[in-house]
Amino acid sequence: MNLTRTLDAESEALSLTDVKNHLRITASDDDDALRLFIAAIRRKTENYLGKTLVTSTWEYKADSFSEEIELPMSPVQSITSVSYVDTDGITQTFSNIQFDAKGRLKPSFNNSWPSTRDQFDAVTVTYLAGQTHAGNVDQDIKLAMLLWIGSCDISRENMLIGTTVSEIPESAKSILNMHRIWKL
Repeated sequence: MNLTRTLDAESEALSLTDVKNHLRITASDDDDALRLFIAAIRRKTENYLGKTLVTSTWEYKADSFSEEIELPMSPVQSITSVSYVDTDGITQTFSNIQFDAKGRLKPSFNNSWPSTRDQFDAVTVTYLAGQTHAGNVDQDIKLAMLLWIGSCDISRENMLIGTTVSEIPESAKSILNMHRIWKL
């Protein structure tokens, strides 16, 4: 499996005003750094949760079709395309699909996956995932992100606790764990 974000979110789950209010910052001399924190913490939160917060475009590659493809980084809004390299080495598009928001993808009723060439990354699924609007991101996820950004603002480098580097504050982690997609 190979997953790449091909187009990042155009907006953030948190606004600069949200962050400045949380940190009790009134000046604007640190706005650029705060914007970097917002984007970086959103992406790290998405990686930790295993889901996309705000609309982004993803490209998922696999060596072959499986009975049911589980797309990472849900919720899936739409499938842009499903392409594959056929047994003759020609890239084709397959459109007889069904999918759900959880990221489960398979052929539609009475259809089956076509045969692919035996090669790496023979199947490519391009899709949109995330909430359609930042306002739809769960409030407790936003709170966890604010706590994480606050920790980053206090200590602009990783903190060393014993011999373990702590990147995510426990307060934020405990909130995010309720929303995390756990792989069994």
